[in-house]
Amino acid sequence: MSPTVFAPHGRALPPGDAEVLRDLRGGDSSLLSLLQQRHRGAALAYASTCTPSPDVADSLVSGAFTRLRDRVASPHRLDEGPHAGCVRLQLLESVRLDAVTAAVRSPGSFHRTFVDWLWDGAVWPLGQDDRWTLAYEALPAGPRCLLWHSLVERDDTPALCAISGLAPADLTIALRRAEDALRHSRAALRTERPDGAGCAPFLDHLTRRPDAPVPPAVLAHLRACARCRAVHEELGELPDRVAHHLPPRLLGWWPGEEYARVKARRRTPGSAPRVGPVRPRPGSAPPARHRRSRCGRLCSRLLRALRGRAGRATALVLLPGVVLGVLLAGHVTDPSTGRGGTGAPGAPLRVDRPIVADQFAFAQGTLAFRADRPRGRRLPDGASLVYRRVRFGGVDLDRLVAEVSEVTRRPARLEFRLGGGPRGELWTTLALPAGRDPHAVVAGARPLSGRHDLRVTARCAGPGSCAELLSFRMTTG
Repeated sequence: MSPTVFAPHGRALPPGDAEVLRDLRGGDSSLLSLLQQRHRGAALAYASTCTPSPDVADSLVSGAFTRLRDRVASPHRLDEGPHAGCVRLQLLESVRLDAVTAAVRSPGSFHRTFVDWLWDGAVWPLGQDDRWTLAYEALPAGPRCLLWHSLVERDDTPALCAISGLAPADLTIALRRAEDALRHSRAALRTERPDGAGCAPFLDHLTRRPDAPVPPAVLAHLRACARCRAVHEELGELPDRVAHHLPPRLLGWWPGEEYARVKARRRTPGSAPRVGPVRPRPGSAPPARHRRSRCGRLCSRLLRALRGRAGRATALVLLPGVVLGVLLAGHVTDPSTGRGGTGAPGAPLRVDRPIVADQFAFAQGTLAFRADRPRGRRLPDGASLVYRRVRFGGVDLDRLVAEVSEVTRRPARLEFRLGGGPRGELWTTLALPAGRDPHAVVAGARPLSGRHDLRVTARCAGPGSCAELLSFRMTTG
């Protein structure tokens, strides 16, 4: 939590998560137990939605804390990247990643609903409305963490005070400011549209809380503007909207009701110290099933191979990389049909070789791939693709070449930022000339060495997809 935004005004309080992470990086390893006290129960609850085995759940959580410790020990900044500043989200993501790999090796140790999710391609809801996610990720790390714990996790005041390092009075103010910032960020996505220029004067009124009076001029505008009216109605349901839209977009696997139930049970005095099986409540609806993609069918066939002795060795070799690629990218990259990418999912990415669009580790707001170009990603305004630990090749590579298609006639560009975060250092920008067929776009770029996370973001003038990114690489000018 940034002390300049949510300071505890000098009160002697236990350190919040952000301060603990900084002290851990400074060498005080004893503070790791403090994070375990705050988050281990929730991580175990999430693991139990994947597996009925207490031993497997405990192993997944131990691995998640090991990932956290390694991340803190790395040279990467703690306030950048997905889930920056939110220990809980980082742990849940690690649990999910390890659960996928373990379920591939031993599907019988996991819940059928989790295995079915893998069989269906580990589908993330990338085609759904993601404006709440975009609004959320535009906020600083501190408010994001508060909103996650208060609106999604619905943690109580003592837990929120411990995680944030704030006194109760300061916490109340911080929560209100965080919600107001999210309201403003969500409404701003409306006024940034070309057809929303006339709505800008009403932005402050749109972001007021539901119990605030609405001036007559604003009421008249809401009656005339269907889009602003829809935004105003959404903002009136902010807690429910965030809790519904945000977790599936950030984590992929999200059985929210079961997670909340098991987490609450673990907080109950006298409850069992270890996680037990999760059984659906009578009458509860099963998780929504998605139409299987080609890669989902591939996962299904490989998982079935585990049931037979003859195919077990082959399946164990092939399936971990396939499923992990599905989880991270939404579907698996097929090296046999691409344009010279770096190989199978999970292979190191190098800018001196073409990096195909679908080798991303994290996607935000992109549209479904086309059947005739399965490795491309269609990009609306604000959509981003994040590529992890890309290897750069030295001082002689100073030109970035991107292969794009379906570029509209309205202005469009691609921003390449270092660090993986939306506020990372702007490395270079590609202005995209219009054209339906695949064509190359070139821009100068500062030579780099070593490994860097890279975020590609589309900037378009108008709604809908403005371009399709196929691949990019560095060359010598």
